[in-house]
Amino acid sequence: MFGPEWMKDVLAYIDQNLDDRLDLDSLAKKASVSPAHFSRVFKQLIGMNITDYIAEKRIVAVKELLLNSKDKINAIAEKCGFESMPHFYRTFKKQTRMTPASISKTIIPRLIILLGWTVMKRISRIHAASDRLIPVAQRTRQSFQRTYNSS
Repeated sequence: MFGPEWMKDVLAYIDQNLDDRLDLDSLAKKASVSPAHFSRVFKQLIGMNITDYIAEKRIVAVKELLLNSKDKINAIAEKCGFESMPHFYRTFKKQTRMTPASISKTIIPRLIILLGWTVMKRISRIHAASDRLIPVAQRTRQSFQRTYNSS
């Protein structure tokens, strides 16, 4: 990534401190720049504002914990820096279009965890290959039926 060194430091700080209170003023102070300058440069380099970026990072962390831990949803939300459950649910639903409970119950993420990513990639390749073979099988069956019915 191109950009000032302070931006790299701030991005690393955000990643390591998602459970802390992170806001524009404190991050700008950490970077030793004004909040307006921080906000402008952040948006230019990252493509979103700091609040949306932090929320997105937190939701990614929540999803990983939902899939990899047995902790309750409210404990996971708190671990990831959400101070209020209504705000957490609203943010989660806005970004994922799903509820936290539905994410933790979906079968595909569980299969990826249980079987491993390489097995899931093989399954998807097999599925894609079978999708290509289905029309061939249908044409063969139709050809067989025409031959069988005409005799």
